[in-house]
Amino acid sequence: MIGVEATQEHAWLRKFLGVWDYEGRSEFGPDGEPLEFRGCETVRGVGDLWVRCEGVGTCAGVDTEMILTVGFDPTKGRFVGHWVGSMMASMFVYEGWLEENGKRLVLETEGA
Repeated sequence: MIGVEATQEHAWLRKFLGVWDYEGRSEFGPDGEPLEFRGCETVRGVGDLWVRCEGVGTCAGVDTEMILTVGFDPTKGRFVGHWVGSMMASMFVYEGWLEENGKRLVLETEGA
């Protein structure tokens, strides 16, 4: 589909453009122990339809790099995207929706 017009969902994604610091904790460590992570992510637009997030940081003391893309597919009526990281051999493919209050994007995926 060439010449797709941006929708309100595409415009919603643009609020994430910029540079962001992050930190967190995951309960899903490979040995059952929590993983702590932190870093910096730069989010840029790919035209008006996509955002590309490029992050660098550490996870469990290991240097990491990540790339996430997110857009909105008007045909599916869902947000779509993918994530890859230097610490994993798997690629995660996402689909999701914006909650009714417009404050949270829910993305679902499967993988290890």
